[in-house]
Amino acid sequence: MAGEVLARAYEVRDETARALVPLRTEPVGWRRKLADWFALRGPGMQLAFAGASLLLLVCGSWFMFRTIQLQNRVGALEAERQRSQQEATSQRRRQDELRQELAKERERRAELERQGSKGPAAPGFLSFVLAPGLV
Repeated sequence: MAGEVLARAYEVRDETARALVPLRTEPVGWRRKLADWFALRGPGMQLAFAGASLLLLVCGSWFMFRTIQLQNRVGALEAERQRSQQEATSQRRRQDELRQELAKERERRAELERQGSKGPAAPGFLSFVLAPGLV
């Protein structure tokens, strides 16, 4: 009887050990682990993902809005820079024209001075008469 009980105990132990021995499973890949982690198994996870999605939507919209604003600002600054360059170019052109005109006037003055120094100049007199009672 003791032998039967002992044999039965060994059988139960072997059955339990076989039941606890894991079946041969394939190694789980990282993609499967990631998919299992993102599985919405409870209301807490569902709420967390809904909140994260809403946050991403709001932040994405804000970033798009700011990007458009900054692009508009860059466009305005580019237009202003081009306008300033055009003004600077026209001012340089005007300055060159004035330098050329000044050089021509100096040449003309030098020529007139040379002509004046060649011959005797007639003295010029300027006179005016003050008559009494005209005031």
